[in-house]
Amino acid sequence: MGGSQFPEMWGFLIDSFASRQKCVRLNVSLPIFLRSPRVLESSPMPKRFCRSPNRLRTSLLVFVLFAIPAGVKGACDSPQAHQFDFWLGRWKIDQKILSADGSWLELPARTSVSSALEGCALVEHWKGKVKFFWEGMKTIEPMEGLSVRAYDPQSGKWRIHWMSSRTPRFGTAFEGGFQNGAGKFFSTRQGPRGKQLSRITFSNITRNSVHWDLAVSSDDGKTWKTIWIMEMRRPDTTQ
Repeated sequence: MGGSQFPEMWGFLIDSFASRQKCVRLNVSLPIFLRSPRVLESSPMPKRFCRSPNRLRTSLLVFVLFAIPAGVKGACDSPQAHQFDFWLGRWKIDQKILSADGSWLELPARTSVSSALEGCALVEHWKGKVKFFWEGMKTIEPMEGLSVRAYDPQSGKWRIHWMSSRTPRFGTAFEGGFQNGAGKFFSTRQGPRGKQLSRITFSNITRNSVHWDLAVSSDDGKTWKTIWIMEMRRPDTTQ
């Protein structure tokens, strides 16, 4: 793949991360007992979920995205619903982020993962420094991220939602699952260049370490280009 082709192929990522809005808008209705003037501006929805380390806000986001049908006893008791339990806890991260010239920029980060809704969902709080050339970034900047994920027993797939301080809104969810010791999750977007795919992979999973990478494809998954890599390890371990 020639270098001249690279910016065109991955240009579709730019508008996915271009928003600079300060609040997250969710076009959903919440029961009246869940509405809080500290979190929600007015009624009815849509509401604005503004950035803050607010546990109630995070719980509401999880509720909205992964509401479990009432009366479904043991809905999250299956082994599949706990395939991400290996990721619970705190992690130190060594990042590698692809640069426009094809070299890799190495930057530190950290993340913490906790369970929510009695184990039915996982919430990740990510913090580090980044420089994404496909977003037009010219300098290294700090970034915080939030992801929420849960297993859907009806489809048999995991759904992953992500937002960051650079783009504080949930985009298209990643969906997928685990097979042969690795997890692969895909997101499809129809852009001006046609169908664009993104893939998140969790692999080399051990008790104290895990490999994560993000790859993109513009030829319907025939070829993939890795653009972001994270090697995670427990903070109290060296391996």
